[in-house]
Amino acid sequence: TALLRLDRTGRAIVLADAAGGNNYALPDVFCRIETDKTALSPVSVRRVDDRVVFEFAGGIRLTFRVRQASSFCLWQLLGLERLDLSQVRTLRLCSLRLGGLQTVGSQINAYYDDDFAVAVMATCVNVHAWPIVTRAGGRTVVTLRAESYRRHGVMPAGFGIIACPKSRFAAAIDAFEEAAGLPNPHPGGVWSKQSPWTKQSYLFITRFGEKDADDVIRWAKRGGFRTVLIGGESWSSSHGHHRVNRRYFPDGLPSLQRTVARLRRAGLRV
Repeated sequence: TALLRLDRTGRAIVLADAAGGNNYALPDVFCRIETDKTALSPVSVRRVDDRVVFEFAGGIRLTFRVRQASSFCLWQLLGLERLDLSQVRTLRLCSLRLGGLQTVGSQINAYYDDDFAVAVMATCVNVHAWPIVTRAGGRTVVTLRAESYRRHGVMPAGFGIIACPKSRFAAAIDAFEEAAGLPNPHPGGVWSKQSPWTKQSYLFITRFGEKDADDVIRWAKRGGFRTVLIGGESWSSSHGHHRVNRRYFPDGLPSLQRTVARLRRAGLRV
């Protein structure tokens, strides 16, 4: 569905849709290493079978394994040679500088219009993927970036590039999640972003604990709600680490499990 081309020095110079041949890439260094003392850009890149190897001054190498599918490719960092990981402050895994599309999807690090869509998504929990929006020469420029950091662990590291017609974008993300081993829920047998369950009303409850389960069941049934959504501040005392909030669930995880089971026995999804 798309063509990604890097030049010999490791700059992304083409990201074109296969059907129309439109090139959305604005030349930019694809990956970069930042240490406490300097920032290193590749001096060369080569592809050998399913490996893409970026070489930097001093013989430093970044090696990725790349797997291609119909609407996306998966990049897994295999190793960093001739530079100690402890010296790496930030590892820029991917930077795609793009123009000519219309809408930025910040939550999914995407850029798209009615015809074509591009996204760069993390495949490891320590990888940060986000868009940077700037103006250059009177037009909007969107850079889709993925990085890992020393403070959260440079490795393991990986990302995916999705590039396909907009009509296939949702199906491509679904397939990408499965291929990357990411959470890939299908409530009611349909991918979560397209499931009819997501179009139904739900009862959103906050400051909710195990002692409130009977009240919630009563209100949900009275209001005709089939799904209960428990606010994050109720069950989690630390977003990111997600420790169960003992203020509302005194026994920790067992309390939360008992409460969810109780709601489900009443015929509610949670």
